[in-house]
Amino acid sequence: MTADDRQLISARATGISVGSNMFSCRIPFCSYKRIASRVKRSLRQGRASCRGFTLIELLVALVLLSLMFALLTSSLGFGTKLWSDHEQDSAQASHVMVVEGLLRRLLSEARPVAETATKGAPWHIKFSGDKNSVKFTAPMLERFATGGFYEIDIRTAQGDRSANKIEMSWSLPKQSGKKMNAVLFEGNVKLEFAYFGSQKVGEPPRWQGDWSYQRTLPELVLVRLTLGGRRWPDLLVAPKVQSINLIQPPTDF
Repeated sequence: MTADDRQLISARATGISVGSNMFSCRIPFCSYKRIASRVKRSLRQGRASCRGFTLIELLVALVLLSLMFALLTSSLGFGTKLWSDHEQDSAQASHVMVVEGLLRRLLSEARPVAETATKGAPWHIKFSGDKNSVKFTAPMLERFATGGFYEIDIRTAQGDRSANKIEMSWSLPKQSGKKMNAVLFEGNVKLEFAYFGSQKVGEPPRWQGDWSYQRTLPELVLVRLTLGGRRWPDLLVAPKVQSINLIQPPTDF
């Protein structure tokens, strides 16, 4: 270090003017204090800007995250419920369509088989129906029984815990002890029947709640289904065979 350098450093420390052949300057001692205070202040501000979260801020963030999670969970649950309800409605609609197809097939194939309660008594068609049940003779589907005419009985029965169920049974004539059964619907279900036709000669046809001991089949059979509080469209079926000549009465008539 030269003598000029030492003289310059001493002058800066004491705030004395220094002259040389290159430059001349005067640095007050108070300027160093201002610079030092500014540096300290900037350092404090930097530390303040880098400080962590307070407890209140953390609590607010946790509450907001909890609300977002609750909304997301409720949305997922709502979507899952909609999907489940849609699948349940689709399955129910498919089951109703299958059962209605079965009823349409059987009722349309009803046969006017004649019978009599006792020998010598007036004969009538083996078709007995009221508001809650219907019994008739028709060929059964192959997947349920072998060929031939069967006595088919569709009725509302009492199920478990005050629930209703719609049952169908079928058996060969004069073999009622060997009935086969199937449950068509179960739960909050209601099945109603109505019959359109004329029960007396000269009487105009009309809808009636009972069709028993008649010599003809009804012209139309109405089936009304209410399942789970929902009423499904009415089913109208017209028996294809109306002439008694197609089924001969027993020889003891």
